[in-house]
Amino acid sequence: MRASSIFSSETLDFASLRPHRAAVFALALAVWLAGLECGLRLAAPHIRHFYQADYPLRLGERIFQLERMRRQDKPPGLLILGDSTAEFGLVPHMLDDARDGCGGALCLAGPENARYLRRLVERLQSAFQAGQTRVVIGWTFLIFTGDAPLMRGFDQYLESFSLFRVMDDRARWIDRLALWRYRHALRRMIEEGPPILQPSEWVMRQGGWRSLDGTFETTPDASRQRQLDAIRETVTHARSSQTAVSDLRTALGRLKRAGCEVTVVLMPEHPDFDRMIPGAAEAWNNARKAAAALCDGQGARFIDGTQAPGLRREHFADLVHLNGAGAKAFSQWLASQIPRPNADPGAPTNNRTDSN
Repeated sequence: MRASSIFSSETLDFASLRPHRAAVFALALAVWLAGLECGLRLAAPHIRHFYQADYPLRLGERIFQLERMRRQDKPPGLLILGDSTAEFGLVPHMLDDARDGCGGALCLAGPENARYLRRLVERLQSAFQAGQTRVVIGWTFLIFTGDAPLMRGFDQYLESFSLFRVMDDRARWIDRLALWRYRHALRRMIEEGPPILQPSEWVMRQGGWRSLDGTFETTPDASRQRQLDAIRETVTHARSSQTAVSDLRTALGRLKRAGCEVTVVLMPEHPDFDRMIPGAAEAWNNARKAAAALCDGQGARFIDGTQAPGLRREHFADLVHLNGAGAKAFSQWLASQIPRPNADPGAPTNNRTDSN
């Protein structure tokens, strides 16, 4: 059919296109596939960045450029932030603010990161054999309070005060994808059972369950029984709380033997965590005591992040909100805990107030 027969008038005769439906559909499909391929090509590096299994290890290798620091004859300072928010935007600030040293991020929320911790400690032990290195480790209190109801309250907090709502207009879709992965992982942990690290107040006792308010249930209901079963599954196939805390204790011991002066900062997830999350206030006290005891046993300095001079509670809100200014202020405070390599060893540091 000639083209003039199709466009016989000023308006398109759709009826005349019917014999060409297959060709029109094929053309539209080709255009759509071309656009999809172009979009995937542009997004592929970002997708690989968030989904490669060895991402934490590659992140560590990129951050801890220890050989370069050793060639420059500078003992590296190390910042380790134990929080998954570091993956979503805090690391660049830490890299900028680490004084004459290296910045780093370490998430201790799952069994795969326990493996990463061991490998990282092995690297540090061999890299820090010569020279004195000061280490600041930031831990979030959820590391020590990984019980299911508290995490469920935290998940409800995310629902009501969603991280998605605080993303500004400059946020790219890949940032939203990262936040979705964070919330998806959190929900999966809740569904499959409490996270890996269990506080002493939430442990199995002969099939029962001890809650934060001190009650003890020997005959849990069906939902609680499912949680107990999930805990057994977690302990059997992953890592128990005792094993995970033992890993942290081992890490502190190895860093100390490697000549490191270790400072641990325990921080909440949000300045209003004690009001926003049910049971969080008591959980914080328990976590603070556990972290302080762990540090004391390994000769590490412990700082209660809520009482540290120069560190405002608002910084924690900025961390949760991924606020650039707040994240930078917090990382600068962490960096200030590591004196410059050429500083007088006897000079006082910025923070000498320990809260045990």
